[in-house]
Amino acid sequence: MDILASLPLTELFASNNALFAALFSSGEAVLSKLQVLEVANNALATLSFESTLKLPALQRLDVSNNRLNALPNISEWLALSVLLVEDNDMQCLPEGFTSLMGLRNASFRSNNIRIIDPDVANMAGLEVLSLEGNPLRERKYLAMSVEEMKRDLQRKSEANEEMF
Repeated sequence: MDILASLPLTELFASNNALFAALFSSGEAVLSKLQVLEVANNALATLSFESTLKLPALQRLDVSNNRLNALPNISEWLALSVLLVEDNDMQCLPEGFTSLMGLRNASFRSNNIRIIDPDVANMAGLEVLSLEGNPLRERKYLAMSVEEMKRDLQRKSEANEEMF
């Protein structure tokens, strides 16, 4: 994959292969023009061995059905509008997730997420957040729409602020 970083790729489809371990060995300036990355149905443990991965133009990421237990910090992926992380081993939402105001659709179905970050309530653009198949502490979120979830998280946040 590091060889591909020198190419001006805008889309990379590598689903249903035998990719494993890390997709990229470095987090530095990787595929700066990449808009679509689909690497579903592989055996990836991570996208990068680094804690950050620079994908400034990325609009769609599909890493479903891999062995991921975390994603790198995604706070700088400001163009991201679709994030599909289904059937992995994620323990929580990725670092920087709640800072992505342009994110519209996120699916974390069938992972091991237990807690929803209360800052999800502030994600104005988020229209779909799929969490089915996760062992959430508050199971009610599995049956709620995104708007209902945001309202509930906002109420909780306000109640917590009043306590302090």
